[in-house]
Amino acid sequence: MPEVLLIALVFALAATTVGWLFMTEASYLGSGAVRRFYDFGSRFYDASKGRLAAYRFSPEEDRRWLLPPLLPAIERDPHCRVLDVATGSGRVPLLLLGQPGFLGSIVGLDLSEGMLRVAWEKLGAWMQSGRVALVKQDASYLPFDDETFDVVSSTESWEFFPHPEKALGEMARVLKPGGVLLLSKQRDSWALWMYGRSFTRKRVAAMLEQADFTGITIVDWQRRYDLAWGTKAGMPAPGPSE
Repeated sequence: MPEVLLIALVFALAATTVGWLFMTEASYLGSGAVRRFYDFGSRFYDASKGRLAAYRFSPEEDRRWLLPPLLPAIERDPHCRVLDVATGSGRVPLLLLGQPGFLGSIVGLDLSEGMLRVAWEKLGAWMQSGRVALVKQDASYLPFDDETFDVVSSTESWEFFPHPEKALGEMARVLKPGGVLLLSKQRDSWALWMYGRSFTRKRVAAMLEQADFTGITIVDWQRRYDLAWGTKAGMPAPGPSE
């Protein structure tokens, strides 16, 4: 009997560990493990998210939730430059390129070659137009000059970066004054599952304030995620029409 209990305990512990690693997307094992996790999952990423209503993963939901925080920057300068960090399968680029008022360009950055391949397949026609570029890179070291972009976005990804706080600093660095940062954060109830990587609303608001953002807004989005956005302090450069 003790042997049976021991075996059951080992199996339960193993199952819990595997479940935890899956839930945290291998982020505690380093960037290489995260990259392999997404390389493997890239082939069924969109399909798996689309089947779960809690993820609100559809063009209609994206227009409802992700577009409004970005509209002020687009309306100010339709030719604005956008960086989507951890672009995955190209969710944000597809959203913006489908807007008639957006005439700008987008860089989609991701560490996973598999996810970038999926994005390339979905963005093929836009890639040929020169309005979209895909870059393989760690979010902790963005290969762009200071104040390059009018908009920086990052959804369902921040907690899984090797260094979340450093990545936030990098996103703020490459954003122009007056530019908009949009990112998602895991809801406070999930923060205990990812100690040191998932932050409460209060902590995120403080981090954004410290990074010199104003107009900080955090709202419910998905069962697992909130949306947060703010405007980088300073005056934006005039758009082409001004």
